[in-house]
This record gives sequence, structure tokens and C-alpha cells, in this order.
Amino acid sequence: MTTPERSCPYCSTIVPEDTTVCPGCHEDVAGLLHLTYAHVIYYNEALALAQQGEVERARESLLLSLRLNRNYAPAHALMARLAAQGGQWREAREHVGRAKALEPRDKSLDALQEAIERQEAEARAAQENEAARQAREQRAVAERFLAERQRQVLQAALLGAVVGGVLGELTRWLVGRRAGGD
Repeated sequence: MTTPERSCPYCSTIVPEDTTVCPGCHEDVAGLLHLTYAHVIYYNEALALAQQGEVERARESLLLSLRLNRNYAPAHALMARLAAQGGQWREAREHVGRAKALEPRDKSLDALQEAIERQEAEARAAQENEAARQAREQRAVAERFLAERQRQVLQAALLGAVVGGVLGELTRWLVGRRAGGD
């Protein structure tokens, strides 16, 4: 990723990165540099926030950076990393694709894209494994419920057979008593 040259707006002399005073005309160009590089300032702020774990605030600073310069590849790359970290795969792919389009020779963006694709595949596999585990768990609960109901039906049938047999014997006994002269 390239850094644009910092030139004095008054005399066009290149201003070194370690100063804000033009070596040609001796004008202080700090304010103009701040306006010119505001997108870089917001990007650097986002980078610091991301390193501190302040992901939402980092995203806000990156949105400001990209609003000021839609073609700033480092901001797109960091946005891709943050989106991937949050599991927002479509957004991550879009930002890394934009960064690669802006800086096609940057091999670190190829590595970032591969890492995002790998993370997405791992997340998808983890989701599928979790869904399969939940399905197995639900099936086990259903099988236990069915087994319990089948046991209850068998108990009821057995009890019915026993009661039916007892009633049958009682009926025969009563019929036998009546027929016997009672």
C-alpha cells in the first residue's frame, strides 16, 4: 500500500513525513495536511481502537475514513478483518475484494482473503456440527419419550389383560353361583 507524497500547496515542495513545515517556503502546512490526510487519521484511530478491542468504535472510525476516501485500501482491509471477526462474511468478502482491486499487487491482501475464506468455512462447519449435535440430541429426547410411551402402553395393555382375566373369572364364578342354585 502506497503513501501519497506530501507536497506543499504553496510552493509544491515535498514535505518530509517527520515535519509539517515546508522546507521550501517555511510555511506550516499541518492544518492542510490534516485535511488532506483526514482519512488516514481516521484509519489510524480505527487501527488503534481495533487493537484495544473496541471493535464498534473502530468500525465507526473506518466508516469515516471510507466516507472521506472510498479508495483507501488499508481501510477496506481493516474493515474486512473486523467484519470477519464478527462473522459478517459477505461484508468481509466485499471489503477485501475492494482492497484487492485498489492494490492488486499487495500479497498481504491475498493472504487476508484466504484467511477470511478459511475462517468462513470453519465457521460454517462449526455451525453444521452444532446443528447436527442438536438434531441428535432432539432425536434422543424423542426416542426416550417414545420408549416411555410404549412402556406405558404395554403396562396398560398388561393391566387390561390382567383386569380382563380377573373380570372374566369373576363373571364365570358369579354365573356359576347363580346357576348353582343361589
